[in-house]
Amino acid sequence: MGKTYTNLINENEVSLAIEKVIVAPWPTEWTPARIDIASLAPPWKDLGAVVEDSPSLRVARSPFQLKTGLPQTLQYEAIMGVEGTFEFALYSSENRKVKYALSNVEPINITKANTPDGTCSDTCDLYKLVWASTPSYIPRVGDTVITGSATMTDISSRYIRTSENESIVTSISINDGILYFANGFPNTPQDGDLFDVLLGTKLPLGGTAIKKWSMIGVADFMNGVQVVHYFPKVSSAGEWAEQIRPDNVGRIAMQFSLYGYSSYTYAGSTEQLIVGERYYFH
Repeated sequence: MGKTYTNLINENEVSLAIEKVIVAPWPTEWTPARIDIASLAPPWKDLGAVVEDSPSLRVARSPFQLKTGLPQTLQYEAIMGVEGTFEFALYSSENRKVKYALSNVEPINITKANTPDGTCSDTCDLYKLVWASTPSYIPRVGDTVITGSATMTDISSRYIRTSENESIVTSISINDGILYFANGFPNTPQDGDLFDVLLGTKLPLGGTAIKKWSMIGVADFMNGVQVVHYFPKVSSAGEWAEQIRPDNVGRIAMQFSLYGYSSYTYAGSTEQLIVGERYYFH
């Protein structure tokens, strides 16, 4: 006869896992399936290294309870509200990651030239930028170069505004007008795109804009199991704190509120208001 105090542990259920987070502009749909972090389909993007013990998911249902009699006993209850939060921290200090925590606007790029004037030719690729016109400042090895189309450029300012198409110069052929990039650009620079040296980015703290995202948490266990948390619509919880001290520098705290949506998959195909879904893949 089996005894409860033997408490045998199923090794398949306690193997190590670390949650990674991927994000896309809302609304971006996801077809339920095992996720390969190394080959994400656009526009999904990996947010990078997650602080190991930071991910936390909280979902709360607020019940209405009817109690009758003396002494009172519970006779009826119904769910009056559902809310959820998803929290984690990243090993980073980049504005391109902080923008998700703030959820207000895109970072603005600060460039070398007062008016970006370098233009790409039609022979550019992910690892090579050939300029059609010589820029006022020729990038050097080690410089970060940003490219953007004319529609993403404010000619009267110092910014190729919100482009994230950037890479670091690893070699130059000045006579041929070519810049080379060992790690490549996220997207191929197009004919006529402007380029310049990226000095930095800036973000506003506060504001009234509220950006929304589609977000997925992915945890791969060492036994091959994958757990996925899917949140179709999230936004910053409204409060962001930056701890500027030695033990927290280089970490970005993220806190998101989960929006509700209707699902007809559960409870006999009747409508259920939920804030996310948890998937378990063998």
